[in-house]
Amino acid sequence: MNGINRYLYVARNEFVAMLRDGGVMLIMLGAIFIYSTLYTFVYRNEVVRNVPIAVVDLDGTESSREFIRRLDASPNVTVAYQTTDLEQARQLFYSHSVYGVLLLPGEYEKKISSGGQAVVSIYADASYFLMYKQLFSAATSTIGYQNIKIESARFMAAGMDGRSAVALADPVEVKVTKLYNRVEGYATFVMPAIMVLILQQTLLIGIGMVNGTMTERNLWRRYRKKSRHFSSLLVLLGKATAYVFFASIVCFLVYGVYYKILGYPVLGNELDSILFFAPYLLSVVFLGIGVSMLFRYRETAIITLVAWSVPFLLLSGVSFPMEGMPSWLYSMGQMLPSSSAITGYIRLNVMGATLDDVREEYLWLWVLAISYFIFAVLMIHFKFKMLNHRLQAELDAAAASPAAVGHIGTDDRSAFSGSGHSDTRVVELSGEAKSDSDDDDSRSVREERSGGKRVFSDKLRSDTRVVELGGKSGDDDDVKAKDAGKDEIFV
Repeated sequence: MNGINRYLYVARNEFVAMLRDGGVMLIMLGAIFIYSTLYTFVYRNEVVRNVPIAVVDLDGTESSREFIRRLDASPNVTVAYQTTDLEQARQLFYSHSVYGVLLLPGEYEKKISSGGQAVVSIYADASYFLMYKQLFSAATSTIGYQNIKIESARFMAAGMDGRSAVALADPVEVKVTKLYNRVEGYATFVMPAIMVLILQQTLLIGIGMVNGTMTERNLWRRYRKKSRHFSSLLVLLGKATAYVFFASIVCFLVYGVYYKILGYPVLGNELDSILFFAPYLLSVVFLGIGVSMLFRYRETAIITLVAWSVPFLLLSGVSFPMEGMPSWLYSMGQMLPSSSAITGYIRLNVMGATLDDVREEYLWLWVLAISYFIFAVLMIHFKFKMLNHRLQAELDAAAASPAAVGHIGTDDRSAFSGSGHSDTRVVELSGEAKSDSDDDDSRSVREERSGGKRVFSDKLRSDTRVVELGGKSGDDDDVKAKDAGKDEIFV
């Protein structure tokens, strides 16, 4: 088997292992669609509107009633209750019937008419940040409008025309242009970043499950047999090819089709996005393969990597800007592919930047890809080194002690089949049934001393085969079969 065939053999095994594993398919393919759909429905309204509030009007005048009407006209809040009792408003707030209380003081109209200052109190639930923001925005807007109206009325009373009076009452006009997120929607803000992070986490968990299963079932032995001895680099390239190919299909379906169906902004050039995602996928795949060498069981990968999802979210800068984090946390976040990928992807597809504009993030992702490539090669090399030591220890134990029990691959039978020695050995091989994806399942070996001939007892599933080899080493033509019910005896 030449190098190309070995590379294709590894890639095929890895791809088949993914497709045949329902849990892996659910994580790597189903999860990203489930999460994106769920988040879309949750954030479908984009902006919180009509937050219910209560107004306590202790004045009861025309000016206070006009203030309440102006406040209720705001799209952000709705005046659900009007009362003159602050205690009643307090009970409504504690029962979550309203999420804020606005108090208009007594003598409100009298104070503003006489040139005095009236204090409007706002009690808002800041634990619900979006609701607090909407109430505060509506209240300050209404108060600002009332201030301009009162000041302009005074100037007009002094003989100034209406336009000049308004300009003097409000000398600085604020004009806001909302870039990239015109509706100030939460989904438009968070979903592009969340989907990049979900892609990373599903890949890491899926890769960990596949390689954890290989370790659990001793399937790594297929790459360390005498007839097929695979290098660490070749195994890494084969595995990475399968994962990157699968991830590329998922990216096309998510960002090229589903993302547009959901209506999220896509302003960037598609070729720039493809080029930008190349080092991102490579860095995530190499990181996943390297880390997965530490997992002995598939469940370990799920538990460990799911637990790290929240810290990864915090370090990605989605929930809180990375520039506001401590410097050591910011540096730690930069070691994750998702951190630079989120920043670059938002600038590319939400802000309409070019690949040259995100050169810094793009180059850093290539640095991460190369670093994690080296890390993955070393981890696989260490994995094979430990496996070689284990196999050698089993062979030594089998040769040294009649009762020694070890595990060797099917090709390792040659270590016990050579002739030309006067002594003979009885070797019993027992093991689990072959898996569908691997025809080289390991078998337990027990060597016993015997006289006159060599006998191999191979117990696979519930059947037993006894093989008697002649004096010629490696001569398969001397093997004959006899049927013995459940057992097959080869003489």
